[in-house]
Amino acid sequence: MRYKITRYGLTNISEEAKNKLEGLIYEIVEQLLSIDDDEIVSEQEAYVGRTKSISKPLTNILEERMVHKEWNKEVRIFQSNFKSYQTNRWSLDFEKDGISLEIAFNHEEGTAWNIIKGYISNKSTKIPKTITTIGSIIITATNDLKRIGGFDGSIGSFEKYQEYMGVFEELLEYPIILIGLEGPDTFMVKHKNVVNKKLAKIERRR
Repeated sequence: MRYKITRYGLTNISEEAKNKLEGLIYEIVEQLLSIDDDEIVSEQEAYVGRTKSISKPLTNILEERMVHKEWNKEVRIFQSNFKSYQTNRWSLDFEKDGISLEIAFNHEEGTAWNIIKGYISNKSTKIPKTITTIGSIIITATNDLKRIGGFDGSIGSFEKYQEYMGVFEELLEYPIILIGLEGPDTFMVKHKNVVNKKLAKIERRR
């Protein structure tokens, strides 16, 4: 897959931490480049009649890649036994070597929270933590992928995350890497109406 990348806050960490972060960015980029359109279409076939976009197939592919590369999945930030702190809201999608990773194809309302979660896992808190991170990586969809991939208009995009970082970069002073996935080259998602629902239909372009 093609992608865009923007780095924030790297001047706030040591060279050792920066090298570790860049190494994991490279690892993720390698995995992204290994994903082709045929793999996405094949994964989408399992969701025919159930989704209006390729977000779920893409999430599955990315999660499989991260698990294969030994990223820890669904890492709780806090040790607290309070039920509210054991939910996904207080968990990182993935973590490896002190770097958090969010696969963020969710509603724009979750944009600020996806940015702040890694920062919370970095800072000292009154509640004991299971993990302390040194940087965050967020993978999301560009406007191009949203359009071609059939995504809902309310999904937070790479471009929207960049807008948010215009504010958060100075407030958080914490390394955050945004990776925006671009649309496929050989197909696009069209919508068909089935029982008042919009469902994805793959249409090859080449």
